Amino acid sequence: MYNNGNSSKNVTGSSVVDGTLENADYADDGLSGDKIDGGIISNFQSTGIDDRLATGKSIYTNGTEVGIGISVPDRVFHVKEATAEVIAVFESSSTGSGRIAFKDSNTTNDTKVTIGAIGDGMKFNTSGTERMRIDSSGNIAVGFTGTAEGKFHIKADGDETMLLDRTGTDGTTIRFRNDGLTCGTVTISGSTTAYNTSSDYRLKENIQPMSGSIDRLKNLNPVNFAWKINGSRVDGFLAHEAQSVVPEAVQGTKDGMTDIGTITDVDGVTIKENAEQPTEMEEGQVWAKTGEVADYQGIDQSKLVPLLVSALQEAISRIETLENV
Repeated sequence: MYNNGNSSKNVTGSSVVDGTLENADYADDGLSGDKIDGGIISNFQSTGIDDRLATGKSIYTNGTEVGIGISVPDRVFHVKEATAEVIAVFESSSTGSGRIAFKDSNTTNDTKVTIGAIGDGMKFNTSGTERMRIDSSGNIAVGFTGTAEGKFHIKADGDETMLLDRTGTDGTTIRFRNDGLTCGTVTISGSTTAYNTSSDYRLKENIQPMSGSIDRLKNLNPVNFAWKINGSRVDGFLAHEAQSVVPEAVQGTKDGMTDIGTITDVDGVTIKENAEQPTEMEEGQVWAKTGEVADYQGIDQSKLVPLLVSALQEAISRIETLENV
């Protein structure tokens, strides 16, 4: 036994029975105890455990807290590292099983609430079931175990998908930016919600009056139709028809299709199936086309409002002219 890593000390005890050292008294203020049994030291106190380095002790305890790299820990387990970027590493030899568990008095076992590695990503489990995953690209998947299609992907399986609960009565709940410029917000006021897109005059130039709006309006084809998914009937437009009249109201291309494929890693292991071709991939990853899916068009019907207003104004003007004849 060593005393502060400098000199040898003898250990004296009243008895040694079957490999058990009992009632031992260590002649070092750093460690005293009354029993070492089966390789377990019990009933001892320590002012520090010498790591045999020239700089002195690196593990400290004050009886209730343990510190590594800090002599006065202020938590049950307190680790401090001054220079390294990675403070601690928890590694498993099995894929997807390197996890850290958390428990309180109501947690049934240490597999219920965990954070773990899955390749170069992370997964978060509650009640023993994965609830969220962050993949190696930083995409976040919530509510399912697959790969996120986008930076933030939520799947609710019939439940309420998302609740944004603002404590104030008025203000902005969601803000959208493009290259640092705010281009849209969702705001609430009292019991109402407003969906806003940027429209400040300072963002616009070459402003011209609308003309020929009645003729353009006649080319719109409002129809009543049924959705294939549930048969419900609604009034609306066919996107590609409205696109020919008000192009800015429609996204996508008529009969558009998108290539999908499989992404594999450097070892040929499948990372994601039915994925669009990524603009960027990690080193060694390969995307191979396996098929196509429909790229459906969408319409923002609010973009039709300026045409409707302009056409109505033209109609009112004509009516007023006829009334004055």
